[in-house]
Amino acid sequence: MFKKKNPTPPDRTTRTRQPTTRASNSSAVFSYHSSRAARPGSAGRQQEQPAPAAARRKKPFSMFNRGPVTLLLLAGIALVGLNLYLNDKPDVVPVSTDRSVIFLQAQQKYEVAAREAVSRSLLSRSKLTINATRIADDLQSQFPELAHVTVSLPLAGNRIKVYIEPSAPQLLLSSGNELYVVDTAGRALILAKYVPHVERLGLPVVTDESALPVTLGKPTLPSSTVSFVTEVVGQLKAKKIQTTSLTLPQGTSELDARVVGAPYFIKFNLRGDARVEAGTYLAVKGQLERDRKIPAAYIDVRVDDRAYYQ
Repeated sequence: MFKKKNPTPPDRTTRTRQPTTRASNSSAVFSYHSSRAARPGSAGRQQEQPAPAAARRKKPFSMFNRGPVTLLLLAGIALVGLNLYLNDKPDVVPVSTDRSVIFLQAQQKYEVAAREAVSRSLLSRSKLTINATRIADDLQSQFPELAHVTVSLPLAGNRIKVYIEPSAPQLLLSSGNELYVVDTAGRALILAKYVPHVERLGLPVVTDESALPVTLGKPTLPSSTVSFVTEVVGQLKAKKIQTTSLTLPQGTSELDARVVGAPYFIKFNLRGDARVEAGTYLAVKGQLERDRKIPAAYIDVRVDDRAYYQ
């Protein structure tokens, strides 16, 4: 009675849902958005959050790492420390602008004294703490015969240089029972007995009858007296007249000189002109020899343009 219904075609009643092109496109769209910066509220923010800056920064492998820098710093400090260190054996360098000026003592003695002066204090082992002036003063006081002592520190290196310059000896002064070497300033430099072969210096010997005390390194004669004596001796020597004695009488400004082959002595005035007085004596001596007269006591040339003899 009822009419049998025809079955529904499979393609109309049970259609299997296949992935559509839209779904495929959706996957592609998701991939596109995931490659961009995550937006607020997006589900993929936690996974796509960028790494911290410290994690992204790569540690450089170079000399600026902490280890090499520390080693370089320590090496630099060590080099500076080595450069500041000073050897306790200084080099002694003799200096003299005048070749006729000689050292009255052996150089080895100055070297030993310089080494002892540097070794006396630990502060002298560093360029930052050494007292170069004190060392120079110590050597100067120990060796009055040195005119100048200079202590020089090297910019690079560890050896101290000590420059020593001698004074110019002018005469030998006999005072009391001692014989002293005296320079142009009248300072007593050193006892003659400590100078090897002092006679080879060819210095005139002056006897001081004042009996005043003599201190090494201090003036014992006025410089004018020293220059007067050396001028008179030089003028006589130029005429081949050799002096045998030179005396400074006590309490006077007088120089008494004796010459080879004469029984008399010559009186000079230390406050006068040495060249003029020496010339006066030479003129009087020549005249007396022509007159065949020989004074028995003295020839006095202390008054300008006058001469007296007895």
